[in-house]
Amino acid sequence: MIAGSIVFIHVPKTGGSTFASILRRSFPASDVVLQSALKEKYLAEVDAQLRAAAMRPQLGSIHGHVPLSYRPQFPPEARYVTLLRDPVRRQYSHYRWVYTRAVQNGSAPPVAEALKRGRLVDNLQTRMLCGLDNPLTRPADDELLTAARAELDRLAFVGIVERFPESMLLAQERLGLRHVAYRRRNVRGTSHALEDVEALRAHNLLDLELYAHATALVEADLDRLRPQAVALARADEAMSARRLVADRAALGYVADYSVSAVGARIRRALAWR
Repeated sequence: MIAGSIVFIHVPKTGGSTFASILRRSFPASDVVLQSALKEKYLAEVDAQLRAAAMRPQLGSIHGHVPLSYRPQFPPEARYVTLLRDPVRRQYSHYRWVYTRAVQNGSAPPVAEALKRGRLVDNLQTRMLCGLDNPLTRPADDELLTAARAELDRLAFVGIVERFPESMLLAQERLGLRHVAYRRRNVRGTSHALEDVEALRAHNLLDLELYAHATALVEADLDRLRPQAVALARADEAMSARRLVADRAALGYVADYSVSAVGARIRRALAWR
């Protein structure tokens, strides 16, 4: 049984698009997708969306690039969840997204230069999860990290992108989600040079510590779920590659995804009438 709204703090490039698709299938008629509060031009729209959400009689999930500092505007009974990713991989993926066209035509600045230009916020996972006011402009110091660690300890669910299938099964246990089968969405490569790794690590020292803390929090549970996660990962691979799957357990997840996706579309269409 799902009790209370689920608020997903979606840090960019942490597998959130895939997890959000699971939430949309779980709450097809009561799901709110927020604009990005990380961009100043959307702040007024985010506030309007949250005011409108507060008036809805049913609210299953809320998700978007919105820091935990927005908590006073969320439902009081809400449960908060998030996914973390290896900080070097996360920010490199974010770099490739920010400079998509430049990367494609070979004119993108070197990673170290891009970090200096300020378009890529340092320690973004720590900033979004610290719960403090003005998290994007605060100094990257021990106060920020301490606050983020304490908030992680209180969240209803914390997942790790590098253990994504296990994390989805843990979300099912912790949140009572009915469907967790998925197809990967918005996936980007993460191959990078050694000098890029060094620059990215230096730019995300707090995130490296927070990621280690998160991994320690959930590692035992993730290891316990590994046997089941193999089938879920096989189902994802088969659906993403559009090929048949022979494993019976994986086939069950493929069927679950297909039936739940169709059911969500129907329920959403009926709600809009």
